Amino acid sequence: MESSIIQKLASLGCFFSNDESRIEADPEQTIIDALEYFWSDKKVFTMLIGLLKFRLYHLVNTKRLGTLALNISGEKQVLLAVISSKVARHTGDIRYGQLAARLRKKKPLFKKWPKEYSDSFYLNRKGVDKDFKKFKVTVPDFFDQQSEKKFKPLKRIYSENLWLKVRAIAGPDYRADAIYLRSRGAIKTQSELAKTLGCNKSSISRFWNSIQDIDLIHLGISTGGNP
Repeated sequence: MESSIIQKLASLGCFFSNDESRIEADPEQTIIDALEYFWSDKKVFTMLIGLLKFRLYHLVNTKRLGTLALNISGEKQVLLAVISSKVARHTGDIRYGQLAARLRKKKPLFKKWPKEYSDSFYLNRKGVDKDFKKFKVTVPDFFDQQSEKKFKPLKRIYSENLWLKVRAIAGPDYRADAIYLRSRGAIKTQSELAKTLGCNKSSISRFWNSIQDIDLIHLGISTGGNP
């Protein structure tokens, strides 16, 4: 497995054999980046699904995730819709059902998948994945294979990833992201924030002034860059 994606997923809560991570990964961008591994490393793809189901779902900005999805291929949009459907069913979080529905409306096409995913042995043993079936893709129902023990406790996740800690406090939205990125010295202006998050400036202008005088130290949020 490629070390960069492992480090990112580890920073968001996955256990790997060598999961020491000194980064605080961008949650939505990491989800988008991990979709690529559907074709090359099933473990990464299944760990992504498990991570969202068991730990991360309530900390994801699904609005931003949907915006980032506008710039990915149709096949990756299918994968994101499939994952969102699984997360919605497992957690009851309607935001993921809504995201899956928006992606399905685009009617993206899915043309290629690894040969092992079409193996009749797995299809007979596991059955057909009903979320992929909605896109006329017949693959085995073996992507929900990771158990909850493969993921770090939330307390540890918050201690290792300040971005997720801030979202747990303020909610998974652009306001929390602005507080986090400002605390790390990554942004100073609205334009920089909009560019970093891939959103419109109008999405952040309504709260920008209100966060300028927040005492980050007394909130328990360190400043000045990654530890």
